[in-house]
Amino acid sequence: MAAHVEASAPGKVILFGEHSVVYGKPAVAAAVALRTSSQLTSPAPDGTPTLTVELPDIGVTRTWPLERLQVFLASDDAGVLADAPLPLASPPRPEPALVDALTASLLEDGDHAAIAAFLYLYIGILRRADGTVPSGKVRAASQLPIGAGLGSSAAFSACLAAAAMRASPQAAAELQWGDETSGEAAPAPATLDAINAWAFCAEVVIHGTPSGIDNTVSTFGAAVRYEAAVSSPVALPSLSLLLVDTRVPRSTKTLVAGVRAKRDTFPDVMDPVLDAMGALADSAVGVLSALAHSPASDDAVSELGELVETNQALLAAIGVSHPALATVMTTAARHGFPAKLTGAGGGGCAIILLPPGCDAAVEDALVAELESMVFYNNEHVKVIRTSIGTPGVTLRLCPTL
Repeated sequence: MAAHVEASAPGKVILFGEHSVVYGKPAVAAAVALRTSSQLTSPAPDGTPTLTVELPDIGVTRTWPLERLQVFLASDDAGVLADAPLPLASPPRPEPALVDALTASLLEDGDHAAIAAFLYLYIGILRRADGTVPSGKVRAASQLPIGAGLGSSAAFSACLAAAAMRASPQAAAELQWGDETSGEAAPAPATLDAINAWAFCAEVVIHGTPSGIDNTVSTFGAAVRYEAAVSSPVALPSLSLLLVDTRVPRSTKTLVAGVRAKRDTFPDVMDPVLDAMGALADSAVGVLSALAHSPASDDAVSELGELVETNQALLAAIGVSHPALATVMTTAARHGFPAKLTGAGGGGCAIILLPPGCDAAVEDALVAELESMVFYNNEHVKVIRTSIGTPGVTLRLCPTL
């Protein structure tokens, strides 16, 4: 009997605390109403002994004969995957040597690391006790812009981990999956913990040393306060925002390294700024809680806007803003809206907070002005009207095809 599982997970925006979270300070992140979806069918629908992954957003389809996967798993390079299926609740963190071996043995030149992450998840979760890997076909597509600091890789990792676990007979029997009789369902909390652990491992394959905040938000949704790998839920009102993609490419690794170099050179200057970012994130938790209980509070709305603008000033002070982002901030301020970068900075995306009851005509004028801008490669700025605080991983199971 074939299993067909559909899963989805949201992207994220960091509201407060990007970069300072790397140094153990708290950050606040929220799920954004843009999702990545995956469909997993096993055995393969065409009956062939193959594993196929389709990633239309990056224009990639890859197919492996199962025999090729078995040869890799029998080699000395298989690392922890040689012991797959791996523990559902506590998968081992992938070692760099395993990532390198997956890449060298099973990927093509130029393939995105997401393909290696997919293989880690599929083999690690679905390999049978007799050592064989089931055939299958997986497709993943996203509403999220890729590489813009919105957690696209974490959403990919979380929804694939969820789909693979739901398709696993072992996981289906051992974990709780919620009420699936009425369509999409959110897995039980302990199951979400396991999905999050696997999604983090996939993020390790892709990024090397992720903070864990992206996969946590993609898995659990809503909003979280995150500090030193410990997350806690944050009360969040219904908040709308504009997501502004400047189209300016940037390297998270380079930006993080730049902040570290500046901190190493000027610790007495940088540490107080990073401390201020952490304090600001905790202040924001209090303001968001007040807004959740009293959405019409003008004082709380004003305070939230001040914190947004202050966080942007601190991010600029540590050197991670960009002229394109500065133009977005200035334009938003001229229309009366607070704004900040989200993610690593250096380009990428900004968020503009839309207070409850804001004037639609003013919002439309701001969007039109932003979309007329061009910062890179003749590509116009893209503005997405969205909201935050949406659900995390959801699943739909069709036992037969």
